[in-house]
Amino acid sequence: MALLDDEMSRLRERLQRLEEERASLAGHYERLKAILSPLRRMPAELLGEIFSWTLPPDAEALRRGGRLKLKDSPLVLTWTSSRWRAVAVSTPSLWTLVYINYPDHAPPLSAVETQIQRAGPLKIHFFPSDETSDFRPQLEMFQLLAKHSLGWEELHLGVIHAMLPLLSTLRNRVPILRRISLRWQDLHPLESVDCFLLYLIEFFSKHAYVTPTLPPHQIPFPAHQLTRYSADGPLQAHMHILQAAKNLTEAWIFVFPGNTTARFETQNLPSLTRLGSSDGEILDYLRLPALQEISLSAHKSFVGGQDILVRLQSLLDRSSSPLRSLCLDGSFIPRAATPFLHACTSITELRILTGPYPVFSPWLLELSRPGSTMVAPHIRSIVFGCRIRDLDSEYLRMLKSRWKAPGSELVAASLLIPGVKGPPDAASLSALDALRQDGLDVLLLYGQEAADALSPWNVGIY
Repeated sequence: MALLDDEMSRLRERLQRLEEERASLAGHYERLKAILSPLRRMPAELLGEIFSWTLPPDAEALRRGGRLKLKDSPLVLTWTSSRWRAVAVSTPSLWTLVYINYPDHAPPLSAVETQIQRAGPLKIHFFPSDETSDFRPQLEMFQLLAKHSLGWEELHLGVIHAMLPLLSTLRNRVPILRRISLRWQDLHPLESVDCFLLYLIEFFSKHAYVTPTLPPHQIPFPAHQLTRYSADGPLQAHMHILQAAKNLTEAWIFVFPGNTTARFETQNLPSLTRLGSSDGEILDYLRLPALQEISLSAHKSFVGGQDILVRLQSLLDRSSSPLRSLCLDGSFIPRAATPFLHACTSITELRILTGPYPVFSPWLLELSRPGSTMVAPHIRSIVFGCRIRDLDSEYLRMLKSRWKAPGSELVAASLLIPGVKGPPDAASLSALDALRQDGLDVLLLYGQEAADALSPWNVGIY
């Protein structure tokens, strides 16, 4: 037994040495395989292009706070290997989005400086907070960003009083800036931002509150250069801006509640093709010969939107507009909209956006009317945006009835359901797929994709 024990001990030692040798050879073998990997022979330019496809879309990155995390691209690429790190660091497009939001996301100055040094053209999102007793960290961060303003391609900026003196440093230092979005809480900063707005090619103002008393010739930014306009404010303020902004192609106008007896001159905007408005009164003062798409809200209407559609018809008659797309919120009464839809045969796309409850059943019933009573048979595309998860049987019935009806020109239907993470029920999906197989172009979006698709059209609905 002692001899057997000795022999077993020697065999165990031998087995251990063999296992160690095998592990060493296996590691060496994997290293040799890595040397022969096609990735090692791939040109750095091609590898950088592949890296760029790993970035989340800007919209998704902003939803996540815009912050760079170790597990996400591009930072994760710098930890894989020395070559990947070198390629990632030398690919400027990977580092272009700089997002800083106080107090939720305020990275160290050194981290932002490193990212900017790696980036090419910059997309800056900087939102300070005025709810603090010490503005120095925010001002230091903006000073750092301003040092690199020659590389700004986009600027989304929150303006607080403490940073107004720094804005003057941007004069003549934004040569490639193509898009800007400004946000502020009061009227005072408006007269302080002309120092760099004078050099913009495109101006896009989101949640910009404009003064109602400023004459058009004193507007402190180059309104004649505006191509896109989105702002909140009194009707008088919007009319002042529109009087000077003759090159607009897109306008989303949110009118503050309030009563005004003022009358305005009709403004001709020859290039404007898309219009969204939360108030129908502004339609009385516009001439839009190129208008193709319009989005309207009936929340302020006393007759279910009929008064707004009368104003819209007057606008179209006055402008001879080739309107092809009409977007209405769910507060429009279908029976009030039906005469307009019958009369305006140029409309080929109808969008209906409902609020937080499934109040679109009256619309579904109206659009399901058969035979000679069919509502606007010339409609080729119907889009519904709603906040339900499972498809109502009325919606599927409406699609089937219009798709099969003689004289109907329906070729496409879209259902956009924001606020949910998963698809509708299996039976509804199967019914939609059957319509696809039959030739109807059906689009179903839910969750954030649906919200993104709806966002340009919302006029105070969601």
